[in-house]
Amino acid sequence: MHSSELSHSIIPLPKTPIILGNSYTIYDGLYEPQQLKVAIKQLRVLGGDGAYTQQAREPRNQRIEKEVRLRSSLTHENILPLYEKIEAMGEFYLVSPWMEYRDLSRFLSARREHSGLPPPHDHLIPNALQAAYSDFNEPNTIHGIASGLAYLHAHSVVHGDIKGENILLDPSLKPLISDFGLTKSEAVDATATSMGSGAPRWTSPELTDSDQPQKTTKSDIYALGMTIVEVIRCLSRLL
Repeated sequence: MHSSELSHSIIPLPKTPIILGNSYTIYDGLYEPQQLKVAIKQLRVLGGDGAYTQQAREPRNQRIEKEVRLRSSLTHENILPLYEKIEAMGEFYLVSPWMEYRDLSRFLSARREHSGLPPPHDHLIPNALQAAYSDFNEPNTIHGIASGLAYLHAHSVVHGDIKGENILLDPSLKPLISDFGLTKSEAVDATATSMGSGAPRWTSPELTDSDQPQKTTKSDIYALGMTIVEVIRCLSRLL
């Protein structure tokens, strides 16, 4: 990825991708002149042979346009902001704030791992991370996720893939729901191709038992419950 592919206001940092997913690649970059660090999410769709195809691009582009319009219309303190969408060289890039602590699952796993380091080995953990692990508040995190999801549902948006990996943590450890916006309807075809797919542990029973599963606000609530369990299980292992 070169700076010429992006908006003149963004400078990609000279690094390899931070995250490489099945349908996206995430880089970090800087907004100028504020020097604000941002995440640059490059979206892609592969054909059946693993190649980029025009047939795959067209419906993909329609989904992205729909997601961008939706995300731009929603504002909540527990929803990840979208700064802008950039289309260049046939590819789409979504620009959002950079989250140093990444996602909730990664944070909880690292916190659990580092909590087992006794003195003097605990000095290996950077002071900033030690403070973050200590300051992390489980009830506030759960409340924030639930609040953000309630906001989506109040605007007739089904997330469809609520889990720790799709909850980002800002510098103050406030949870921000990400990777939503494929539909405004109350039901989403659970078998349809999308930018994200549900993980088994967070998938409600009716989605696995039905021949024509539809993701709904109810299946979102089930996934929220499993995400809460994820947080509580980490807490119980620290006690």
